[in-house]
Amino acid sequence: MSEMLDFRVGKNEKDIEALYGKVNNIDVSRAETSTNMLHVMEALGRVEQSVEDLKNRPRKHWDSFVGALIGALASGLVGFLLATLLR
Repeated sequence: MSEMLDFRVGKNEKDIEALYGKVNNIDVSRAETSTNMLHVMEALGRVEQSVEDLKNRPRKHWDSFVGALIGALASGLVGFLLATLLR
């Protein structure tokens, strides 16, 4: 009877060690996945910022164009007024 108990206890100890090893591997994998997810989220943030910059680029060009147009009109108006006054 004692031999049978020793055998069963030994088998259970081996099973527990194997189970502990599997749980430990799962924890390590989960930590690696979490780290990878953080890197992916950081990269996604950079991509979102780049997309925003690209979306704002036409607006910046339009603002520059409108500023140049207003400057040209103002210069033309000042030139016309000076030409009229100096006649």
